[in-house]
Amino acid sequence: MLTGLKERLVSSEAVAEAVKAYAAEMNRLNHDRRAQAAADQKALAKIEKAIAGRHRGRHVPAIHEGADGRA
Repeated sequence: MLTGLKERLVSSEAVAEAVKAYAAEMNRLNHDRRAQAAADQKALAKIEKAIAGRHRGRHVPAIHEGADGRA
């Protein structure tokens, strides 16, 4: 009976290894997420700059204004 229980129990070494692997994966995913966010911000800034250059001197209606520019 004790042998069966020992086989079912997870050793502290196995738990420690699983926790270490989990932490490493979470760190990798967070790093990837931050890198992607930085790339997205850079791309967005480039797009916003291009839009601003095209619309310089023109009135760009706010979202709540109608197509004819009136509120």
